[in-house]
Amino acid sequence: MVRKPKSPGTNPKPPEIMPQNPPFAPSDDLGLREWGDNFSTKLTATPLLYGETAPVAVAVAALQLAFSNALDTSSAPATRTSVTIAAKNLARAEFTAGVFPVAVRIGANRSVLPENKVAIGVTVPITTRTRNPLGGVALQLTLESQDATGTNLRSQNPATPDTTARPEGARAWEIEQKIYAADGLTVESTNTTFGTRRFARVLTPVGKAGRRADFRARWIGAPLNGGAVNNGDWSDTVQVTMA
Repeated sequence: MVRKPKSPGTNPKPPEIMPQNPPFAPSDDLGLREWGDNFSTKLTATPLLYGETAPVAVAVAALQLAFSNALDTSSAPATRTSVTIAAKNLARAEFTAGVFPVAVRIGANRSVLPENKVAIGVTVPITTRTRNPLGGVALQLTLESQDATGTNLRSQNPATPDTTARPEGARAWEIEQKIYAADGLTVESTNTTFGTRRFARVLTPVGKAGRRADFRARWIGAPLNGGAVNNGDWSDTVQVTMA
């Protein structure tokens, strides 16, 4: 059989970009549910302690319950089917999309006491290292592509540009997105997300098409002994107009 050659104008398939967990949340289903149970329980009990409101806690609890129930159904031998597994994956995606931004916000809230951040699970466990291997190490941030729903970014270690290896001590990378008002000068909001693969996708908020957005990123690792910061330097800013 003679294979028909591809048209010279055919575009290569873009890389698949998967949603990423922040570094303090487990990646496996059971671990994520356990983390979510603790997070939701503590947030529901005292939302103000974490700088949040009761409606936010109610929404988190609903997402956690839906994911937990779907995981039970998809794990039981009597009900484990392709349909229930797909339902579990959808419930997990809705959980991460709704809960992770709240967790990141609590982690960044300076009014929340450090011990409360540890209790609710929004800090990376402290290691015994005392040296910051990421000090002075900057990430190279590149714009890959854009579409109507988001921006695709690529991280790279300038020291090893031909590989996907991260620097020593880097667990993930943090991406900061600054969205500007219509005048293009005033910062309207700042959002943070995380990536653990080479590529990451940052969603465009509804109604922000045509706005200026600045992105920068840095390597992050586990806190050092005593809680000292273990982050790399910020990358150069990548400026885009959101599609």
